[in-house]
Amino acid sequence: MDRKSDGMPDIYIIAGFLGVGKTTLIEGLIDSTDQPLLLIENEVGDRSIDGDYLVKAGQVRVENLLSGCICCSLYQDFNQAIQENQDSEIILIEPTGVAELSRIKASLKEFGQVYAITLVDSDDLLECEDVFGSFYVDQIQAADTLILNERVQSSSEEAKMKLEKMNPHARLYHLNLSQVTLSLQNLHFQNSMVIKKLEKETANLTMETVTINQGEFHDLVDLQAAVHSSLIKSRVHRVKGYAKMNNLYYKIDYAAGEWHAQPVDPVDHLGLVVIWG
Repeated sequence: MDRKSDGMPDIYIIAGFLGVGKTTLIEGLIDSTDQPLLLIENEVGDRSIDGDYLVKAGQVRVENLLSGCICCSLYQDFNQAIQENQDSEIILIEPTGVAELSRIKASLKEFGQVYAITLVDSDDLLECEDVFGSFYVDQIQAADTLILNERVQSSSEEAKMKLEKMNPHARLYHLNLSQVTLSLQNLHFQNSMVIKKLEKETANLTMETVTINQGEFHDLVDLQAAVHSSLIKSRVHRVKGYAKMNNLYYKIDYAAGEWHAQPVDPVDHLGLVVIWG
């Protein structure tokens, strides 16, 4: 793909809640092109979990915006990062799981062609809408492309019908991202319909983070105990980070009630970022 005549970058916003498969999708997008990419990685915690991991997956430069959200507290930093990288041909943006996609999308209109993609987990759709309310609805209704990530063998026809009702104008993919790789061209679609302003207020949702700097644990049960003992009366929504267990290194992920520990090469930045509320 040649440099566009307007000299403006293609901007892809990869949205989605808490462990839905955004990193898996971004890895596939990086592999789908040999062009250099800029990835703006937004974490509500004070450290980047996926940035170093993703930079190894292809020709990608990572810019981290930490300790806040680009749709509100880090908006000025985000705006400046976009302005300073207008020479990039492709910009991928991964906001936090609780970002307002409509606000991010609107803020980028002057900078290039913007494509908003939201990932949805078929098993978590009803629960996430109940817990996160209008934040979740906004991410679905503001999307140009919806990806219903079928990560387990279960019936998700109800989830598909619900998404089609919530945003009938989006392009909808229903697949398993661990088995199917999408390319940038697959996401090159813009919703021509005007998204109506949501009536519900979003200020009622309180999400906070805590960083557990302890990096070594006996096993996964020991790690889980450390997380939950830190937040006894709170609901843990997401855990990301790197830990050492039994002298081996692991990339840790917790979302939707499931823990995953993926073996990795030794890393220096051990620790866990926990999102709770």
